[in-house]
Amino acid sequence: MGHSQSSVSNSMLEAIFGSSPNYVYTYQATQVSQNGNLEAQFLKDMTAQDYTISAFPLMHAKNAPLNLQQTSSVLLDSVVIVGMAFPTDYRPFELFAPFDGYVWLLILISLIVIAAIFLVIQEVSERQRRNLGVEGTVEETSHFSQIRDAIFRNFSAILLAKLNLRPKMPSIRVLYQFYWFNALIMVVTFAAMLAARRLIMPTTGVFFNSLTDLLDNKAGVRWFFLQNSSVHALARLSPVENLFDMNFYMYGPSNFINFVQQRIDALNSEGFFGRINNQLTAPGQCPQEDERSELRATPFTLSDMSGLFFVLLAGLLLAILVELIGMVREKCTLYRQRAENKLEFGEEYKAEVVNVAVVLSQNLTGN
Repeated sequence: MGHSQSSVSNSMLEAIFGSSPNYVYTYQATQVSQNGNLEAQFLKDMTAQDYTISAFPLMHAKNAPLNLQQTSSVLLDSVVIVGMAFPTDYRPFELFAPFDGYVWLLILISLIVIAAIFLVIQEVSERQRRNLGVEGTVEETSHFSQIRDAIFRNFSAILLAKLNLRPKMPSIRVLYQFYWFNALIMVVTFAAMLAARRLIMPTTGVFFNSLTDLLDNKAGVRWFFLQNSSVHALARLSPVENLFDMNFYMYGPSNFINFVQQRIDALNSEGFFGRINNQLTAPGQCPQEDERSELRATPFTLSDMSGLFFVLLAGLLLAILVELIGMVREKCTLYRQRAENKLEFGEEYKAEVVNVAVVLSQNLTGN
């Protein structure tokens, strides 16, 4: 077996048999049978010799022969299996993950501050226009209604890209540019995330630093294998869904069984297997995720792009809604004026004039 002299298995077997002059061990690889049942072939090989012991601790076999003995638990050696289901929650906005919560909070605060500045400018401008006689008094309109009207006109102009507000110069343009600048940042970030997901691929599927991280399994891995020996294929057949104790399997006469069990107990009491377990589970033993730029073979799916479609659809629906509200508000103003008998000339019949025809009388005489 390749690298058997430096493997964890060799360290354990050397500790068990190294001090005994009566036993010398050699490795014998288990070959996969034609039917692909590795477990059955392994159990057959275990009972094919007079003295055998598994090269490493194993989990409990389902169909182990009755004459095949197990030692006491030696903790973990080669395989850790964690059964986790794939995440079922739908996350269409995952590509917007680079935006931290504080970024959204800063954008919201900035919008509120700019809106407040705009309201002040709007109020000062209307007061000046009323003082100059450009507009009539609005004594019947409450201050709250004026603020609400200013907020609606402000953000509807931003969303619909209209500059139909007073004053038209500084405030509306600042808010307009700020809004679309943030929208541009979102679009660029989304495009960068798409490029990263399209081009960057992990070279290994290991995303954990230790077995503690493996148990947390925040990545939602279905079946994750931490492999340190050839028992990996055998362990895949097990329905185990958490960390499990592992034992040596052994076959032979009673004196051999007793010798191995006594050595296992002695090594456990000395903390030998505990030190091996600490080495296997210590942080930093798992390989880190390595990334390289390589074009993904699979194209983006609808679920990958659905977040962007939702954003565009929400913006379209919001723009339509704001436009409809604006139309209703104009109609309500007209209806209110009509009900109060204050309909001003030209409000209802825009662009209509009276056609006056001058008829010259044929009976008129003149020189």
